[in-house]
Amino acid sequence: MNVKIVFVDDAAFALQRLTERAASCEEHWVLVACAPKITRRASRWGNRSTLDKWRNKWAKNLFEGLIPQSPLLQSARVSTHISEVSVQQMTAQLHAEYPEAEVLDWRRPKAISEPPSADFVPHRAKLAGSLLSVLGVCFTLALD
Repeated sequence: MNVKIVFVDDAAFALQRLTERAASCEEHWVLVACAPKITRRASRWGNRSTLDKWRNKWAKNLFEGLIPQSPLLQSARVSTHISEVSVQQMTAQLHAEYPEAEVLDWRRPKAISEPPSADFVPHRAKLAGSLLSVLGVCFTLALD
């Protein structure tokens, strides 16, 4: 049986990747939900159980948007997992269970910022100019 470990974070992007694949008779898909990172500020306001509930709800919505929409996944055996550790650690854990599995990373790539253009003005220069103009207005009002 072909085992495929797939890391996903966006159902629409994963569905696009699934349509590119050819169906095989005996496949076992191990879907691993990689929830977005919770910022340090957000994690301060929620305790561990609240964050786990949020992660589980997020993963449930992800899998509901992915599995029923794909005929390839509906006809195959599917296992779902929620990643609470890094991708490398999760891969090592799953490779212990499925030693001959193929690992696929179908997480949506992060946007890469474009290099600045020739007319790029740094934010500090804009801020300094704004502060000087505000101070100038304050001084003119104070002198009047």
